Amino acid sequence: MIDSGDIPQTITYDSIQRLIQQMNFSEVVYSQGEEGPNLWAMLFLLVPIIIGLYFLFFSTTRMWQKGIFPKRLAYNQVNLFDAYVVLGIHMMKKDISDYKEQTTYFRSYLKNRFANDMDYSLENLRNMLKLDVSLESTLAWLQKKMPEAERIQVIDFLADLAFYDHQAHPREIAMINRVADILEVDRQQVTAILSIRFQRYEKQQSRKTPVRDDERIQASLRILGLEKLVSFEEIKQAYRKMVRRFHPDRFARMSKEEQEMAHERFTEINLAYEYLEGRFN
Repeated sequence: MIDSGDIPQTITYDSIQRLIQQMNFSEVVYSQGEEGPNLWAMLFLLVPIIIGLYFLFFSTTRMWQKGIFPKRLAYNQVNLFDAYVVLGIHMMKKDISDYKEQTTYFRSYLKNRFANDMDYSLENLRNMLKLDVSLESTLAWLQKKMPEAERIQVIDFLADLAFYDHQAHPREIAMINRVADILEVDRQQVTAILSIRFQRYEKQQSRKTPVRDDERIQASLRILGLEKLVSFEEIKQAYRKMVRRFHPDRFARMSKEEQEMAHERFTEINLAYEYLEGRFN
């Protein structure tokens, strides 16, 4: 008998063949006097299963060919990897000024984020690019399947890709905000993520021109998810919220890159708070 766990979550031709091979009725042992399985009964049970699996396979293939991320796909690392590839391709299209270096960074990020048996080749990226899978269908799948607690990682990924050279194009920022809205990610968290990247860029620029004190105040406020100067009590509340959100202990079971990112963000949040605390005192 086939256990429900044996049914593949990602339908491929090979997975269908393996499933059919598992349906080997000849291996069933019957006690003395017990009749074997009726051939017509076997066919009655087997044919609908085969038809259903092939229907799922070919319908999924057709959706990919039409540029639609199949909504029936299960939420697992293989399908999540494909979703990240689609998002990354759309992000890179927003600024093609340095496509080659951005692609190299993109592949490096995927290797650190996902398992080694994924297809990180340039050929796979080109194939996905040719399919031209829509951003809307991919986000619809993520919005339906992805746990809310993990959605902030998508914003992190897109922000890293946009700021890979420390400076993001306005179209890239617009896409990040659009993705955040569809995935229902808290806008305060998005502001904090982008502010940290902007601050890195400002640090680079400060080597050429000194940063004014009021600019540093605004940058520190943005890191804490605040858009304007408020009371110190509100700053303290925002700081505590961000510390809980990005404390390294919450990332202990995630990839090494995500742990390092969390530690760096946690440090920047504390530095921003310490600076604002000094200004108020």
